[in-house]
Amino acid sequence: MMYTFLMMIGCQGADQNIVIILPDMAIPDESVEFGEVIVQETEQRTLQIINAGQATLRIQNIDISDNDGFYTLSDETLEILSDEMKELTITFTPPDYGEYNRELTIISNDEENPTFKIPVNAEGGDGPQPDIVLSQTMLDFGDTAVGEEKMLHLLIENQGDADLLVGYTTQTGSGAFAITGDVDNAILSPNVSTGMLVTYTPIQPNGDSGSLIIPSNDPYEPSVEILFQGNGGGELAYPEAIIDCPSEVTPPSEINLLGSDSFDPSGEAITFSWELMEKPIGSTAELGSTANSTSVLPVDVAGTYHVNLTVTNESNVSSAPAECIFYAEPPADIHVELSWTDEEADLDLHLLRQADGFFTLSDDCCWCNRTPDWGSSGDAENPVLSMDSEDNSTPEIIDYPTAPEGEYYVRTHYFSDRGAGQTQATIRIYISGVLEGYYTKNLIHNQVWDVGFIRWSLGYLIDEDGDPYNYEGPRSCQ
Repeated sequence: MMYTFLMMIGCQGADQNIVIILPDMAIPDESVEFGEVIVQETEQRTLQIINAGQATLRIQNIDISDNDGFYTLSDETLEILSDEMKELTITFTPPDYGEYNRELTIISNDEENPTFKIPVNAEGGDGPQPDIVLSQTMLDFGDTAVGEEKMLHLLIENQGDADLLVGYTTQTGSGAFAITGDVDNAILSPNVSTGMLVTYTPIQPNGDSGSLIIPSNDPYEPSVEILFQGNGGGELAYPEAIIDCPSEVTPPSEINLLGSDSFDPSGEAITFSWELMEKPIGSTAELGSTANSTSVLPVDVAGTYHVNLTVTNESNVSSAPAECIFYAEPPADIHVELSWTDEEADLDLHLLRQADGFFTLSDDCCWCNRTPDWGSSGDAENPVLSMDSEDNSTPEIIDYPTAPEGEYYVRTHYFSDRGAGQTQATIRIYISGVLEGYYTKNLIHNQVWDVGFIRWSLGYLIDEDGDPYNYEGPRSCQ
């Protein structure tokens, strides 16, 4: 705001205008509304404070009435220049159920409105919540002859008003029940359902029972159980499969999966059956042994791996499958994987620190320059070709554990075809352990594919993904 005063100076009768400039605080919002917030959880709102005047607005104090710590403020004093805006962050954590309507008071040097008050309204409650509902809690297959199959359908629905996050399920009891339709780590939006089929194939006539336990983020039912029963259920004590599953895995590596803690409660000897259920795209991993208490799994690329173990006793009674599910996370700032479709073809992965550094000793990490010296403080600041392949039996991998600031270019070269002709290449680029780029392209012999480049340490991946072109330069590092 601006005030103009007309004053008489001396005897000359000359008029003189004196302009006094003042701050003017303006707040667009009429109130701060949190709505319902889950008890003991935290939410934030921002309040814009604008200085519409021509002098600096100085806020001496900001306070919320009757506040016992459930509201916090980012700043209690602010200086805002003319025509500028700053945001005040208000955090609310309800300690219990009920309303927490209060008043925010701002004291400033705004002469027209030195004390400004604005309502802050919030409520502690349940908030939006998921609600897991099963179409039934018991699947009874009735009478089923040994060796025959019977299928029943199960529906899982989220009847709440927030996303339902399903965890890893656990199957118990008889191995005669098989589940089709994996809901592990599923996310169901409100009023969305998913289904699964349960197949019963009895291998002995005395009845079978089992269950499936489904954990989720439903606050009232964090775990629900579906019971299975066939041929009356029976009273067998089923063998139990147990896997010592790793919690942290980095590719490329080899892990031992241990099933030696598996047992049969009746004391009978057990046999082991391992199965690789899921592996990432581009992985060529296979279980080394499927009939012993220990199995070896080569973890060649990043991503999710899923292994099942079933044990069977001397009476031909099988356990429910035990699951081992883990995510192999790259340990490097930059992790790049190359795989391709034809075993006769030989493709090569290149990571350059200069766009025109192809096949140079100073700027290209590849098969002929596996560990270029790009760092200043040891091997951690150098890239390394962690895995090389002359066919498609394994992927090619380049890791850059600790990348200095710069730009790094991902390239693929079709080095030798050996009669393969066209082949499809796949590139996956991980930045700080997260898959940021996934690309496929068809190449023919001696073509180069410019995939993209990484701007580190900003963590940006910029797509190039251009058409492959014939390469005319040297084919080894110079």
